[in-house]
Amino acid sequence: MISFKDVVETQTESIPSRLKRIGKIPKPQESHFLNGITFEDFLTYEEEARTVGPSDPEKGYYGTFDKKYGQYIFFENADPTVVQIAFHCGLIKMIILSESMNEIQKLDSNLVKVLKDFKRIVIKDQNLQMMLKINSTIPFWDKEGYLIKGYHHIQIKIVPEVFLERPIQGKVESTNEMIIRDWRNLSYQRILTGLKSFNNKSKIKINFSTDFILVTSKTGKTIQNEGIKILCNFEKNFYNLPNSPADHQGHLCKSLKQSLGKYHECKWCHLLEEKDKSPEESFWSTEGETSGGTESTTEKKSTESKTKEDGSD
Repeated sequence: MISFKDVVETQTESIPSRLKRIGKIPKPQESHFLNGITFEDFLTYEEEARTVGPSDPEKGYYGTFDKKYGQYIFFENADPTVVQIAFHCGLIKMIILSESMNEIQKLDSNLVKVLKDFKRIVIKDQNLQMMLKINSTIPFWDKEGYLIKGYHHIQIKIVPEVFLERPIQGKVESTNEMIIRDWRNLSYQRILTGLKSFNNKSKIKINFSTDFILVTSKTGKTIQNEGIKILCNFEKNFYNLPNSPADHQGHLCKSLKQSLGKYHECKWCHLLEEKDKSPEESFWSTEGETSGGTESTTEKKSTESKTKEDGSD
């Protein structure tokens, strides 16, 4: 039986062959929980992004129905609180930054500082704009209502003029648990597809990283060893699926294995192989069960309560 705490703390020491150049990678220490943003917030924000269409520019955003669920394109006049909530819900596709960069002021303060420094140092031409292209995973919420943080890959783009695509409205018949699970699986596929495009010859720079946020930009130089180390550390978040409850990991593993093949490795993969060999036993058919027994997420409460945040970035 594998507890949520065990899954969170277990880290594989393997390094993707396309990145191999370094030694052991340290374990991340950042808290995995965030209070103050509810699952109901996620549902409300997703529906707004999916149905808002060509909204009043004063709102500072367009919504777009991108690959099954709604996402946001933020620009000047966007409410920083709306940006903050949409970010943690994994619902931002793009942020077109204004001169003041006020739109992102409620995100991680260290992230904001790095982005402002990048703009000050790199962008000298007043005709150029700075844009953030974002791939995020849709987070989980635990039994107590705490948001289990998702992952975010932010790519800094410098463009002469940003073309705002025409918003696409979408219709979803319902938002039941299975549909949201599919959205979440898709969000993991998208972020991992982006990460696997990097190798030890890529001309990119790691501008910022935490356990949950990775910021990259294009550069004329090949990525350095320290950058590879950071990439490996971030990619390891998706081995063993440490930030997803145990009763979701089988479904997520199956989805990632089907779409990414060898680029996904986790401790649940062998269960998929066993399932293929023994069709009468289905790991994914019963919520919360593994071949080793049943794990209740309520068993982790005493451990989680010691690590949960008060909601500040």
